[in-house]
Amino acid sequence: MRRYHPAPILPTDLDQWHGLQDTRFFPSGVFTATTEPTVTVPFDLLRPGTLHTLKLTMSAEPVDLPKPPEGEPQPEPAEPPAPRVVQVSFGEDLAILEPGRNQLILKTLAILPVALTISGAKTIQVTSLELLCDQPSKSQPLPYDLIGLEIEAPTHAPAFRIGKSKIGQDPLGGGAVYSQGFRIGQSRLDEDRLPQGLPELAWRDICGPAMSLEIRRGAASQGVLPVAQAGTLTVTLKNIDPRALWLRHGLHIRCYHRLTRALIFTGYLRKMKYEPRKGHIRKYSTCTLEAVDIVGILANTTRYGVRKSGETLQERLDRLIGEAASYEVIDTPPAVNNLLSATVMEASLAAHLDAAIASVGGAWWTQPDGKLIFTPDSDVMPHNPIPWFVIGKSPLDAHRIAPQGASIAPILTDPADTPPGATAGFTIGKSHLDQDYLAVGDPRPLQPLFTIGESPLDGAILGEPPIKTAWAIPAPKQPPLFTDRYRDKKEAPWYYLDVTPTFDSAEELSQVKVENHTASSDGGNWSDSTTTYTATSLAALETYGAQAKKFTATVATPEGAQALANYVLARPVIAEPSTLNVNSVQVNALKAPLRSVITQLFDHVKVEFDHHVSEHRIYAIENRLTPYTWLARYYMIQARRKQ
Repeated sequence: MRRYHPAPILPTDLDQWHGLQDTRFFPSGVFTATTEPTVTVPFDLLRPGTLHTLKLTMSAEPVDLPKPPEGEPQPEPAEPPAPRVVQVSFGEDLAILEPGRNQLILKTLAILPVALTISGAKTIQVTSLELLCDQPSKSQPLPYDLIGLEIEAPTHAPAFRIGKSKIGQDPLGGGAVYSQGFRIGQSRLDEDRLPQGLPELAWRDICGPAMSLEIRRGAASQGVLPVAQAGTLTVTLKNIDPRALWLRHGLHIRCYHRLTRALIFTGYLRKMKYEPRKGHIRKYSTCTLEAVDIVGILANTTRYGVRKSGETLQERLDRLIGEAASYEVIDTPPAVNNLLSATVMEASLAAHLDAAIASVGGAWWTQPDGKLIFTPDSDVMPHNPIPWFVIGKSPLDAHRIAPQGASIAPILTDPADTPPGATAGFTIGKSHLDQDYLAVGDPRPLQPLFTIGESPLDGAILGEPPIKTAWAIPAPKQPPLFTDRYRDKKEAPWYYLDVTPTFDSAEELSQVKVENHTASSDGGNWSDSTTTYTATSLAALETYGAQAKKFTATVATPEGAQALANYVLARPVIAEPSTLNVNSVQVNALKAPLRSVITQLFDHVKVEFDHHVSEHRIYAIENRLTPYTWLARYYMIQARRKQ
């Protein structure tokens, strides 16, 4: 039997603490703030029905008594007013603060969303905050210990429908309750609680009975520009009947890393299959659930053209997406002309987005939380540094609170997980103001420059600098290195289990064809004017033959479409002629689970194979989990740098 001990979970960022005002930070790892009547801190992505412990050290000043309006006589109180109190609740646990500093331990087993609530305070001072869950103490964690897999299932049976429901089988619909309720003559006034009704839908943990789990999301590399593909999740459950859970098409499914509360996949239930047991042939029943992310939803939504020409990429995305999904356009200038044409192309909404972003030489993908990301220039290699403590946004770093996304302690237990550059800088609660320096993680200076010993430690005074100001540790400037050879730990090596290097002459383009969809209007009647533009490399044509790739675009002018074809064909790659193209690498995610979680799509990485190091970008991520294994495979394309 494995022994368990409390392990820290990454708390909520300070920018998600609703109700804080005039926050001030101190070098000892403390912050003070004036508050609104109620401060709410949501703690999403906690496994429902599992014990979670919140340790909080804080002091608070209660709100003042209400004063009568000016000019009215103040009545004499018949008795002394009741003292003002500050209440702190976490889930179903409640505590009342005493004067001075309080050390609270709050626990919850709630199956509903959990939040920390501080009510009745005028000012608060928080010294430390720690969220804990049980993890194996010595043995290596299993996927169930690290991964949360939940479906937002109904909490009670659907209503009985005449003509469809069966009288002897289907139950009548009825609301369920979270607690049994207060019973006269049996319940105790000081202990038992009033019944709490459940919402129609609530998150249900399904990771426990899972036999296998496969997640794939990202894009497809077609040798020209990455094309976004629908992310999928497939899970096989043991001895679960989806009809008994009242599952239906379109329910939300999410998968996340428990210790950092970082999402791995967010999607919608698309298909379910149930196979009952077959005696000695198969001693248990199986249920297979398939889910698809927001790209899959867009791929099933038909769009009948765009009747406006001369739009920029931002205007076209606003028109196409609207309120269908949240999205962000990376602030980089497009590589070619940023004007899009009208079109009468009847295709899926995802195909229209492919054409729009390809028209400026860019790419798009979806984040694990379902947010769409568009980059107008796919040649730029933005190595995503691990975000560290950010003033005014991240939780406290008082030896316990980890920076957002990564930490050297206590979440990281493998020294190989320590990113490069994570050895210097000002550490809250440890460093000296007159000796240690404040690391900003970027050679560019801040305006104004923060000077230890002279500048006040106040997030409001620092304001919003042009780059994120990190307190504790400078951000790493090197991409992760996949290798199968011994490396110094300062290089943050990531040892792979499998690598697929290849050379395929079909990947060496000699021609690029742009199928440019445009439309013209004559008296209100729109007609299609699609034209194909070709760019040819004579040198590549002589060496590799006619290797042509085609993609769809909606460029406003013929000159712009031809310039787009020339640009895509001429993009350079960062590779020596003798370097093989690495298509994918596979790693054991259980050896470095945190790094597997924070590695995202289109991150810049390096791969060492046969004594050669090549630079790549991740365009798809695939996770395969069983009750005892977790393998992650990263699909890559050669990195390209803007000339």
